[in-house]
Amino acid sequence: MSTLQTSILFILSFFIVAFGQPATIPWLGLVSAACGFAIILYVIAQIPSRWHRFLMGTAWYTLVQLYQTAWFIYHGYSYIYLPYFLLTSESGLLFGLLAIFTTPRALSSLYGCLSLAALWTILEWSRLYILTGYTWNPIGLTLSANDWARQLASVAGVFGLSFWVMFTNTLAVRAALQRAVPYAWLAAALFPYAFGAIHMAAPTQLASTDPHKKSLRVLLVQSAFPAEENPDLPRTKTFVEYNEEKWEQILVTLLPFHGKQIDMIVLPEFVVSMATYPYGYSALSVFKTFGDLFGPNTHPSLPHLTSPYASITNTPQGIQMMVNNAFWSQAIANVFHTSVLVGLEDIEQDEKGKARYYNSALLFHEQKNPYDEPLTSPPRYDKRVLVPMGEYIPFDFCKSLAAKYGIIWSFTPGSEAKIMHVQGVPFSPSICYEETHSHIVREGRQIGGNLLVNITSDAWYPNSPLPVQHFEHARLRTVENGVPLIRACNNGVTGGFDCYGRVIDNLGGDHPEEVEWTRAGLLIEVPLQHYWTLYSHVGNALIITLSALILLFNLVSFPKPKQ
Repeated sequence: MSTLQTSILFILSFFIVAFGQPATIPWLGLVSAACGFAIILYVIAQIPSRWHRFLMGTAWYTLVQLYQTAWFIYHGYSYIYLPYFLLTSESGLLFGLLAIFTTPRALSSLYGCLSLAALWTILEWSRLYILTGYTWNPIGLTLSANDWARQLASVAGVFGLSFWVMFTNTLAVRAALQRAVPYAWLAAALFPYAFGAIHMAAPTQLASTDPHKKSLRVLLVQSAFPAEENPDLPRTKTFVEYNEEKWEQILVTLLPFHGKQIDMIVLPEFVVSMATYPYGYSALSVFKTFGDLFGPNTHPSLPHLTSPYASITNTPQGIQMMVNNAFWSQAIANVFHTSVLVGLEDIEQDEKGKARYYNSALLFHEQKNPYDEPLTSPPRYDKRVLVPMGEYIPFDFCKSLAAKYGIIWSFTPGSEAKIMHVQGVPFSPSICYEETHSHIVREGRQIGGNLLVNITSDAWYPNSPLPVQHFEHARLRTVENGVPLIRACNNGVTGGFDCYGRVIDNLGGDHPEEVEWTRAGLLIEVPLQHYWTLYSHVGNALIITLSALILLFNLVSFPKPKQ
């Protein structure tokens, strides 16, 4: 091939794959899944040198990833450029490894195409265990733009989609190199759509937690607060006043829904800065806020002024009754006669008396009579997948760098998936980035979750493509596990999907990016139909084992060179 031809195909394939995402140009994503990768692989396969194939594959896919994850550079701190280049280079290097083995000989048979697809699947899956467990933009995501095509994830998850995308593209290269009629490629390209159409039309036994309760009415709150580290507070306000204003703004957002039938209110990740139980707010001030907004008749509904919600405290203004974030959360549950799932920081003391900090989701149920009911700790889920530098400091040499940006301590990761219940419905919570880890979310389904609930804040990357991309990652978790999913974002895409990954509703409709910084509530009717998928039973083990066996058989059966 001439240099000009190579350049044209390089650029064309870059455009199709880089822009071919459900969050960017959805229809182009389907083109990418069918032949976008084939164009660059066709070029690579005709390069004699392994080293040159590696370099071209690495360069091309690194550029693709640099574009697709350009939201990194919307971060306010310059240190982000290091992980940005590390993670995009990691993905590029993995594609470079695939390019080494992409030769006309490898593409000469269907089994060779299967082997290349298996190799890519293993390489992409390996990102979960390299560096930070990077999960962003597996190539299988390209198929999620179509209701039918994404249903294949119910069998083998997003890595199963990646396997099929790569297999389809290598079949296209094979047909082009052999100048043959691409029957196999056409069949592979159409298979996900045929499977999905049959899958969704078949009389699948969609179950419901309660046969008499077909849906759950959930109020999702988008708080639209700025990122928490080093908040730009007015000089006249204290840290406590700043957080009290946040609660007041949340109450104003909830006010139009007062008196409506609501089964659960969901507030985003880390919705206010202070921890759950330290006493920081004047009880008189909080009572006044509720009275001004909802009327003085709500006062008897507020939690009893005793531990763990309130305490008499010696303050600079004298002895006062003080309350905490648990009081605010419980008060909302009582006033709205519902349950409240809220993202807060929680603190525990270990056996040595050292404080452990958790990024948590806590569920507060309504107290029918706050003065009679015994006070118990609300169910709590602790985030297990923490973001480096933002939520934990991975290495000692990073601590001084992190301190420059106000990050002086780390969260402790949670240890297990949890099930919580609302109106008899068992649901599994997750927090932010965990939602992109299919194996993590699946654990909640395995222990009985019939609904997935995510609380998120994408505020660290304002006005970027991240929120919509994050939303598309969440969509695949519903298909993999056969359950609906709802998500409340500080900023991001607040909304939900049914068990087939179809949007139920979301703030902003077709243009959620336009309401990223809009403080609002979304009352959503969540269908409770769910079903068990093959993926929810076996997880990634199926596609990874299959890929490993294909590669092993290829290694054993590959003809030995003559002596």
